[in-house]
Amino acid sequence: MSEQVTSREPDGNLHESEADSAGNLPPLYRFGPFELDTRIRALRRDGATLPLQPQPYRALLLLVAGHGRTITRGDFVSALWAPGTHVDFERGIISAIRRLREVLDEDADAPRFIRTVPGHGYRFVADVHTGAVANGAGRATADHESRDARQSGLAVRHWRIGFVATGLAGALIAAVGLLRMEAESGTSPAEVVLRPGVAEHLVAARFHAYRGGLDGYRAAAKAYEAALDKQPDLASAWVGLAESQAALGIWFELPNDEVLPRARQAARRALALDPGLAEAHAVAGLLALYYDWDWPRAAESIEYALDLDPTSASASSWRAAVHTVRGDHDEAITAALDALLLNPLSESVAAGAGWTYLYAGRYQDAIRHCRQTYEIAPGHPRTKTCLIHGYEALGQATEEFEQLGDYALATLGAERFATLAANGPEAANREYWDILFQMYAADGSRPWRTAVFGALANRPEEAFLWLESAYEARAPQLVYLQVDPRFEYLRPDPRFARLAARIGLS
Repeated sequence: MSEQVTSREPDGNLHESEADSAGNLPPLYRFGPFELDTRIRALRRDGATLPLQPQPYRALLLLVAGHGRTITRGDFVSALWAPGTHVDFERGIISAIRRLREVLDEDADAPRFIRTVPGHGYRFVADVHTGAVANGAGRATADHESRDARQSGLAVRHWRIGFVATGLAGALIAAVGLLRMEAESGTSPAEVVLRPGVAEHLVAARFHAYRGGLDGYRAAAKAYEAALDKQPDLASAWVGLAESQAALGIWFELPNDEVLPRARQAARRALALDPGLAEAHAVAGLLALYYDWDWPRAAESIEYALDLDPTSASASSWRAAVHTVRGDHDEAITAALDALLLNPLSESVAAGAGWTYLYAGRYQDAIRHCRQTYEIAPGHPRTKTCLIHGYEALGQATEEFEQLGDYALATLGAERFATLAANGPEAANREYWDILFQMYAADGSRPWRTAVFGALANRPEEAFLWLESAYEARAPQLVYLQVDPRFEYLRPDPRFARLAARIGLS
């Protein structure tokens, strides 16, 4: 007798999973007017079989079997692709979800079945019932699908995956893995045959890059390097390395001479290996924007990337950045939300959309978006800081201090934090920003952040001095000088306009 896997639902009760530890699934799932028949891999509506390719079918099965739970990018990758496959996983997942929404006749903005969970994945939200298949049901469909499989040169392999049932996700992935199909006739043009050990490094790299943060991007860069040591002809891995290196300078102010040479080398290598790779042109635009302060060239590279691939989430993200720097905020928000729609699995893309709202002066929208994102993916630093500065821009000192609390406690210790909090939120916020300013000024290695903290601490003279230091260091974040709300009260000063002009901002 097989042991059944259980999982804890949001209501706190334990329910049996639809997949048992042997990877067996119920023969039939019913939701709305649809039936998903796992025996013959068919989707029916009111008895009529609907056309559905193998990959969207497996994605639907993963979602339906895990209904009510968020299915992450990693879950999809494990279920939809055989080990050792290297493809553009994001594009494949997005394509499968788009096809499912078409066949389910669903509007992504008002979902009845598949809901996007920004920055994390997708969730099947309709009621699902399991049952048996009526005698004879689907026999003609099975015969038809068998002919189609022979004609297309595909052979169905059933993969029984041994696993230790550590949770529902593992059980579902194993169950869906039973139905994985592989082409016997060779590798498709969209795939690259990976050398042993490369796939593991690529999965780790994507995971760390999606997680973001200083440690995340460092780990991503290290994993991409490990993959490229084994297989140096992977253009997409060179793109990932370039993005990770660039992100360390853009978001964490690591010195340009530490991150930029390797980022440029990786971007050039990606373009040389695959001039038709959209993401290679997008990362070239990224470097032109943040490090060269060359807005026309950045825009040209990014628009070319989108011409090559309109579904490139990274190109849409960097298009949003270009529009933000130029002050075209409506276009920036549209591009940021396009990127999030194209890649709802990335916490970094979700955080970028929040900052796009913030730079546009739409503080309530920034707060709403970042609160939603942070509830789903707590701990992402850019989401947290966007939320803090949204409240700061609105003058909501109590909410600002509530968000600062964890950081202040970690920085100051319990006793000093209690003293700070006793001053009331407005004074406590100002004092905490002043403490950070003094810490960063003493260190001296991050002039942009030091200038930000100086401005927040109401130290305008020191803020201008550190902005000059940031300019000398060519700090990438200076591209946002004209739109960053933290410098709002400094803008009437003539020194501000002169600095903006030297950067190339009007």
